[in-house]
Amino acid sequence: SDFDVVSGIDPTGYSDYWALTVSLDRVAERGINLRAGYTYSRTTDNLPGLAGGPIGGQLSPFPETTGAADWRDGRSDLDVPHRAALALEWRSGAAAGLRLGVLARYRSGYPFTPGFRDGVDMNGDGSGQNDPAFVSDTVAGAADLIGGWSCLRQELGRLATRNSCRGSSIVTVDARFAVRLFSLGDLPAELVVDGLNLVRTDEGLVDRALYLVDPAGSPGTAAGRVIVPLVINPNFGRLLVRRSAPAAVRAGLRFNF
Repeated sequence: SDFDVVSGIDPTGYSDYWALTVSLDRVAERGINLRAGYTYSRTTDNLPGLAGGPIGGQLSPFPETTGAADWRDGRSDLDVPHRAALALEWRSGAAAGLRLGVLARYRSGYPFTPGFRDGVDMNGDGSGQNDPAFVSDTVAGAADLIGGWSCLRQELGRLATRNSCRGSSIVTVDARFAVRLFSLGDLPAELVVDGLNLVRTDEGLVDRALYLVDPAGSPGTAAGRVIVPLVINPNFGRLLVRRSAPAAVRAGLRFNF
């Protein structure tokens, strides 16, 4: 009776991963070399907060439910269903040793749960990082926002399923220029210039808050319940913090053994 809420972090759980990969390679001494690959995969688990963040994000918002109805069971924080890469390289031949290459990569964005900003503890369980939102179009501006997100339309009228939405896909493009300069015995030396992240989609921490607490309103009570005034978050699904690697150029002298 001295405690309002007692929570425990269970370090055990399950993670199921399966994948199918298809690849194509073409290798030639002169002309075009090609490597293309695509992977489709799915990852499910019962481990909220697996991607990192405050430990409170690992608590279940519905600790009274267990078994098949456990809210934690579902799409993993690390689920990336689509990955693809295409590498093209042109070689002038053994004598000149000139190579030009480009590498393009694509992957799905990471999933996230529509909820609230960190620190907003809507269910009063002591954690301000684990609460899903009840998806409703009755809040001003919600209908327009929900109309732009298929994941929200599928959740309309109920509490959001864990990781039901997904961030933007990520595309990166790198390039390489290499030319043979000289040889030391049987060791050919070449100048290699790499352009990294010449094209890159921004990625980072996604704003998962569907609603914000209305600063112009005041909390109240009705029938023994706490009423929190909410407004729609126009930044939902966009980046809060960018963690994209910057574009860079590096050059070096390489000896091939």
